[in-house]
Amino acid sequence: MDFFQTINTVAYFFHEKIWARRQQNARDSARNASGPVARSF
Repeated sequence: MDFFQTINTVAYFFHEKIWARRQQNARDSARNASGPVARSF
């Protein structure tokens, strides 16, 4: 059980990091839509 709990914790951690980055990118894209697209990726 500890093994799967560790995997779930790590997966949750990475999911939060990736989701936060996606949300930040979405906000930046919306804010800079009319300006030059310097940070596409």
